[in-house]
Amino acid sequence: AIGADLAALYNADKITFLYPYIHNAAGAHATSLWMGLTDYNHDAGPWKWVYGTGHNLGRWTHWYHNQATNAHGKQDCVFVQSSDRNLLWHPTSNCGTPRKFICQLPVHK
Repeated sequence: AIGADLAALYNADKITFLYPYIHNAAGAHATSLWMGLTDYNHDAGPWKWVYGTGHNLGRWTHWYHNQATNAHGKQDCVFVQSSDRNLLWHPTSNCGTPRKFICQLPVHK
């Protein structure tokens, strides 16, 4: 293991930076990718980033058409679409669906 976590797309600057890499990696085929946001083991929230110590989501969100409603407390994971320049967040209950993923490594100073 190299110590990577699913990426936390927690602000517009990070999304702007990552989008070209995600789009190029997907090539001509649009694909969905897991990102590091979950409310697993917490019925209907709160959403938390999986990196580090599981920080709470915070105020800045980027949901696809306000989909953070977490239908019936069953949506536990989030993906983005490689074809979406805005990388809007899509919550889902299908956390076992095979998808590509976006990872991040901690910066060591």
